[in-house]
Amino acid sequence: MAHHKSAKKRILQSEKRRTHNRYYKKTARNAIRALRHLHDATEATEKIARCSKHD
Repeated sequence: MAHHKSAKKRILQSEKRRTHNRYYKKTARNAIRALRHLHDATEATEKIARCSKHD
């Protein structure tokens, strides 16, 4: 367990970042997986354009 205030804060910050990064990693992985299953090039470019607008 952390003994200093700064160490406790660091633990909270790293946990918050970890959950945030985990969500975006999973979302990106699913988007890539969906793109790989598309067979139509125009549909793929439209999907990429829609995904990049959300950033």
